[in-house]
Amino acid sequence: YLQGYDIKAYAQLIEEIRKKEPEALKEHLETRNMIVKFLVDLAFISNKYCVVEDSNKIESLYELEKVRKELFGYGNYAEIDSCTSPAASAFFKEKQLVVKNEFGHFLDGGRFDLDPAKTLEPEDFGGTASVRVFAMLFLNWRLSPSINNVLEGFNPSMLDEPDIRNYVQFLILDRLVNGVRIAHDNSKSEYAVAKSDLFGSVDVKKIQQQRSYVNFENEAELIQAYTSVMADNLWIPGAQDDGRRGNVNVSSGPSSQREGILKEAADYIEYLDVILYVRNSNSFAGQVMSRFKFLNNQKARMQIKPEAITAARLPVMTELSKAGVLFQAGKNHTVLDLINFVFAANSMMEPLFNNPSTLAAGYTLMNITGPEFSLMDGFIQQLQAQGLTLEQVLAMYESKDTQEKATADKLLLAPIGPVYEQLKQQDPTLAQPTLAEVNKRFEAFLKSHTDEYNNFSRSALEYDSQIDLLQRIVQILAR
Repeated sequence: YLQGYDIKAYAQLIEEIRKKEPEALKEHLETRNMIVKFLVDLAFISNKYCVVEDSNKIESLYELEKVRKELFGYGNYAEIDSCTSPAASAFFKEKQLVVKNEFGHFLDGGRFDLDPAKTLEPEDFGGTASVRVFAMLFLNWRLSPSINNVLEGFNPSMLDEPDIRNYVQFLILDRLVNGVRIAHDNSKSEYAVAKSDLFGSVDVKKIQQQRSYVNFENEAELIQAYTSVMADNLWIPGAQDDGRRGNVNVSSGPSSQREGILKEAADYIEYLDVILYVRNSNSFAGQVMSRFKFLNNQKARMQIKPEAITAARLPVMTELSKAGVLFQAGKNHTVLDLINFVFAANSMMEPLFNNPSTLAAGYTLMNITGPEFSLMDGFIQQLQAQGLTLEQVLAMYESKDTQEKATADKLLLAPIGPVYEQLKQQDPTLAQPTLAEVNKRFEAFLKSHTDEYNNFSRSALEYDSQIDLLQRIVQILAR
């Protein structure tokens, strides 16, 4: 079962075999790659999608089956077999969407005619669901290739080979986290599901350059089945786990042991009295958990409408001005000025987040003061490296002991300007928090939030489906 071989060690093993039996290995790898590519292509056949564009020239995917379901039984009994069928075209026109192209195949079979009276008649077309499931099962199944293997109890799987395992896990994870990826060749105006041509050394950069769309509603159960089958396959029959399950493992423990769990957890989710956690945030399970938490938080943020952010501008700016902590242009500000700014913003923020009616103001304040909180964290880490805490240094600043006072002065009265200049290398737009600067940050934040809000609203049901799917996957991986 190739225990103990990661991709690098396996590549070395292949090279050793190549030196001894080059022709046999060449034939084996060509056959293996052909079979795997065929099964992967089947497993990841795309659903039937319409590529549509709204009045702002923003492109999205709309699954044709969703159009058919929305029109079914409403007296429109025309046939819909394409995104450009008359009934589908009328549907998109009503939503002010223009069909640019289409690709893929129906997941489930059915009749093109939407007349409910004909539901029980023979289907006009078959779906890809069963083919896709069997392809993924064949990739994962442990089968004995000969009678001798049966007698020996030897049941290998294609995913025992580290490069194939890495490739299949990457494709499942990419579908889970990023949605449907498509490649678009403008010269040919053709769309196709994007998959890497290589496995073992997946061209991640190439794939990430391709666009992805949030489409989960009709395919969630299939993706869940893929993940479950893949995770179960990683158990090695009659042998000790060699660590390969660690990539998809979610651990669990009671909340009563919270302190101990969090010491070894890279990320975690808490459900009532149970903590689900991962030890490696870059693992398959870690990335699924991270995406679930991000989308869950995003959904909460998207309850705040852009108009509420706009309305929060005046009260937030007024309170910041009243606090007297905004920097003044042309003045040499110090680390102590930064600390006073952060303390004032933090004291303003807490009551805003505790009141549902002022969440927009709290969210606004958090975003326009974010750079200073990050600088504060960096300063605290520097103090910790010297064996000090912020509380100790502030106390030393007020101390009558001249040596302590001198040490605190050196730390707190250091100019903060050079720090901002260094940060400009990473973000040229960043400047000290004067009134003009925080107003500029507000404008950037409002635009960013509005774009995010509009994007989320366009695909709210799909995001809900993805959040639900990711939550179920985390629970499955914790079995």
